[in-house]
Amino acid sequence: MSVNLVLIANLSGMSKDMNKVLDVAEQGWLDHYNELDRSNSEVWDRLLLSTKKKHQIEIVGELKFVGDELFSFLMYAFEKYDFLYSRKYLRFPPKGFEGKKMPDLIHELKRNDTYEVVGDTDVTPNQFKLLFENDNHRSVHVLRNKGKWFCFFSSHNSIRGEEKPHIGEPHMHFISSAFGYRLELVLAELSKERYRLPQCPHVDCDYSMFIRGGTHERLSHITRIRSFN
Repeated sequence: MSVNLVLIANLSGMSKDMNKVLDVAEQGWLDHYNELDRSNSEVWDRLLLSTKKKHQIEIVGELKFVGDELFSFLMYAFEKYDFLYSRKYLRFPPKGFEGKKMPDLIHELKRNDTYEVVGDTDVTPNQFKLLFENDNHRSVHVLRNKGKWFCFFSSHNSIRGEEKPHIGEPHMHFISSAFGYRLELVLAELSKERYRLPQCPHVDCDYSMFIRGGTHERLSHITRIRSFN
């Protein structure tokens, strides 16, 4: 068999293996999609159809994103009302860490106050605790359809229920086009560590929705995890 034929045979085998991987991934996605909880769709409908700020604030007070409900809501908004989704992830490292090569992950083991790090970094071991405790991020989720938009955003402290004065209350923040601001202005403000926006109502959430592989209740006494990607 010539070299070319061997190469073609090997590539053919790799292609079949890759197709199997893709088939498994697609089926896993479909299974997950079909299991999404849409039991709160009546509340979602009212929010997505509302154009009044006061009305939206009242509806948001009824929301609570638990597990995959945020993802379910975003999918629902697209499927039923053609809202397009975008996400922005912002990081604000503590002073002195600008320009540092951040690790992919820092894993705090509470039992012995040590840290495990994933990924290359030039942060020194004695800086892990400072970085872990003071690094701040903001996750911004936007739904938009023509001139109408909804924005949900959170920080590390807000989703952990550590944002003062709302200690013990995991939450996201909400703002929309009904508040009278342009989306570009809102996103520009949220790109700053200290933003200036009108009071944004809270959406209760479950911290476990932000942890893969285990719930907050199961992990909280053992470990904390911070992603720096």
